[in-house]
Amino acid sequence: MFANIIKTVAVTTMIGLGAAAATATPAAAGSVGINIQIGAPGYGPGPYWGPKPGPKGGVCQNYKAVQKAHWYGVKKAYITKKTPYKVVVKGWKNGYPRKVVFANNWNCPVLAVY
Repeated sequence: MFANIIKTVAVTTMIGLGAAAATATPAAAGSVGINIQIGAPGYGPGPYWGPKPGPKGGVCQNYKAVQKAHWYGVKKAYITKKTPYKVVVKGWKNGYPRKVVFANNWNCPVLAVY
């Protein structure tokens, strides 16, 4: 009686392992590959060859920043600071000094108005 249970468990285990090995082999065979990468992508040879990426989407032109500040009601607007990431425009509104900060991106999106 005990021998029959051991035989049944052994046969069931062998069938299960055989089925698992048969199904895993085709899946593993299709995904075998080697990938070697030296350095970060975009800064050396490879599919991303080129300079280090900067701010996306172009730059904010000076006249566009001054024009948008004027649309916000800033009079006598002039650019005081321009960095790779922002453009600061100062001027006057209702007799008080006013500052508008734009992102240095295409179409000069407004970041802050002081």
